[in-house]
Amino acid sequence: AHKPTRRQVMEANATVTNATPMGILPLHEGWNRIYKLGVLPLQQSVEGRGSELWGANKFIMVYDLVFKMCIQRDPYNYSEELYDNYCKAVAAYTIMGEARLRQCATKSSIDFLEEFYLRWSRFLTYIYRMSRVFKPLDNNYIRTSTLRSTYSEGTFQFGSRVVQKHLQRVLHLASDIHSRRTSSKAEINSIRFALAALIDACSVCQIQSSLRLKILSCLRSMWSKKILQQFSPFFEDSLIKMIADYIYPTCFLNKS
Repeated sequence: AHKPTRRQVMEANATVTNATPMGILPLHEGWNRIYKLGVLPLQQSVEGRGSELWGANKFIMVYDLVFKMCIQRDPYNYSEELYDNYCKAVAAYTIMGEARLRQCATKSSIDFLEEFYLRWSRFLTYIYRMSRVFKPLDNNYIRTSTLRSTYSEGTFQFGSRVVQKHLQRVLHLASDIHSRRTSSKAEINSIRFALAALIDACSVCQIQSSLRLKILSCLRSMWSKKILQQFSPFFEDSLIKMIADYIYPTCFLNKS
C-alpha cells in the first residue's frame, strides 16, 4: 500500500475533528465567491455587457480572497486547487471565443476576420486582468514549481485553441480578398486588422516558427499593394519584430 502524503494525513485529521478552524476560508466557499465576484463579472465586462461590472473595488476584494487561500496553512492551503480552477476558467472563456469564431465563419469573410481581431483584442484585456487578480498564485505557488505563470497559461490556451486552429483560414481569406480586383474598403480593413491581430498573437503566444513563416510569406505576397498600411500603433512593434525575424531567420534554422 502507498504511504499517505503529509497533506492527506492532515486532511484526514481535519476530517476527524469535523470542524473548520476559525478564520479559515474553505475551498468551495472561497472559489464560489471568487467566481461570482471576479471571474464572471470580469468576463462579462470584457465582452461588453457592462463596464460597471468590474472595477477597483472588486479587484481588491477578489485579490484578497485569492491571497488568503494561497497563504492558509495545510491542509487549508488551496493554491493547487485555485490554479486548476483558474486554468479551467481561462479555458472556458477561450472555448467560448473560439465557438463564436466558428459561427462567424459560416456568415462571411468580413465577419470572420473582424471577429478574429475582436477575439484577440478582448482576450488581451481579459488575460491581463485575470492574471493580475490571481497574482498571489504566481508569487506563492507557481514560482516554486514548473507550472506556467497565470499569464503564460492564458496565452498558451489562446494560442493552441484559437491561433493554431484558425491561422490558415485567416491567411486564406486575406489572400483571397487581396487577389480580387473589386475588394471593398471594409474587406481591406478587415484584412489589416485580422493580420495585425494574428501577428501579435503569434508573438505573444509564442506560436511555432513554421506557422510564423506562413504569415510572413502571406505578408510578402501582399506587400506590393500596400494592403498592410495604417496598422494601429499597438501592433507596430510586433510587426517589426516579425519582419526582423524573417530577414535574420536564425530562430528558424534546423539544428541538426
